[in-house]
Amino acid sequence: MFYPGGKKTAKDKYIHIFNWFAFLKVVQELDTIPDFIHYLKIREEAFLEKEVLIMTGKEKDWDNYTCREFCKYMTNFNPNKKVGLLLSGNELDLLADYYFNDKKFKREIYMTHYNIGSFELEGNWDRYLSLVEVQRKKKEDRASYFIDEFVKREVLYKNDKYNLEIATELLSFSRFERRILGKHFLEFCEKYKEKSGYFTARRYGKVNETVVGFLLHGHTMPHELILKLMDIAISGYSLWEKYQSKKIILICVSNTLEHFKYGYISNIQPFSKEDEEMIEHELKLLSWFQNMENIIFNIKEYPDQ
Repeated sequence: MFYPGGKKTAKDKYIHIFNWFAFLKVVQELDTIPDFIHYLKIREEAFLEKEVLIMTGKEKDWDNYTCREFCKYMTNFNPNKKVGLLLSGNELDLLADYYFNDKKFKREIYMTHYNIGSFELEGNWDRYLSLVEVQRKKKEDRASYFIDEFVKREVLYKNDKYNLEIATELLSFSRFERRILGKHFLEFCEKYKEKSGYFTARRYGKVNETVVGFLLHGHTMPHELILKLMDIAISGYSLWEKYQSKKIILICVSNTLEHFKYGYISNIQPFSKEDEEMIEHELKLLSWFQNMENIIFNIKEYPDQ
């Protein structure tokens, strides 16, 4: 019913404290490594130099035993040594405050000019979920789970020497970054789903320092040809952007969404002159990277409509 937000260890390291409900619900909401880590970082910044107590549950849930234990705990709560911070509400209510304030907490929580600050957060999470823009965000986030499922069903399913590296790269993206990739992939597939025969289509984007490419092909094309085209696609992009990116992931699938394949190259180094000439020749034969088109998208984490 109540617990400290965190404590410093003997070696002056900060550890976060959650009850089971708090931990479970937070990792269900912040279900990517970067999103969870960022929340912990902001939480530590706010709590580090304070004595924080989170009082969860509704007033009717605080029975006599809980009240006695709370009074006992408060005898060691000394706001003369550190600023005391009393937060009424559960961890999701605190998380809602983080969302309401552009992934920080309200500025009063950071202040230190008071001895004890008490903040009523209860109901924040329900209010957050009731917002139309949040409901739109949840709907749009569905596309992001393409990345999660691709890693689970395709990358980690196969015994490949690069599978852990690819999984690590893709799972290093936030939920919003995954949504952008997933949205582009699904729209890309929709565009070519009715096409038949031998054809290829490509699309590239960059997330942080990693290039993610999509290669779509006709479902009747032979496997060996597709592998060769994947190799040309990765090499061609490296050459086209003059080796600026060091990591490229290529996701390849037929336009009937069968036979997923993937390619990966890291620590990209310039090709030899002979290899560059060969790649340029192959690219001209395929008419690839001859007239590249830049498409600009404006995607908000919380869509307007």
